[in-house]
Amino acid sequence: VLASSELSQHQAQMLMQWSPTVTFLSAAAPPNPEALRMLEARGVLVEGRAVVSVDAHSDGRLAGVTLADGTVVALDALFVSPTLVPHDQLLRSLGADVAVFPRLETEWVAVDPMGATSVPGVYAAGNVVNPMATVPLSLAAGSMAGMAINGSLIEAETAEALALAVSA
Repeated sequence: VLASSELSQHQAQMLMQWSPTVTFLSAAAPPNPEALRMLEARGVLVEGRAVVSVDAHSDGRLAGVTLADGTVVALDALFVSPTLVPHDQLLRSLGADVAVFPRLETEWVAVDPMGATSVPGVYAAGNVVNPMATVPLSLAAGSMAGMAINGSLIEAETAEALALAVSA
């Protein structure tokens, strides 16, 4: 794991579930003492020297990384924690409320459990409102929002029908 943020430490912990050997290349985002203790307790190898290059075999496959002192660390895979950015300009332009997402400390459009935003009639689902939403979670959230939208349309049609019935 090439550390790029505090989330990289969590990523290294998760990767221990997939591989018996995980190296945390920490120079760009060194763990605090408590995080370092947790990584080491799980058997994560913590490398504090800076990475100066990512190296490939002649066929283009990852070979490893070269550290600042010239040491080459062979790797089978390299993970980098992405910067999560919601593409929510439309929702924000409509005036949708936002909330700070825990651990990321960035703002995401706020929705209720059915996907309703603070803007009447506007719903949102998936990773535009939840950075942790994978495809199955996004699908489920979209399904919930669809049910809520259908329910609100039925309510509006019923109210209109009742109003017409009263005036007739």
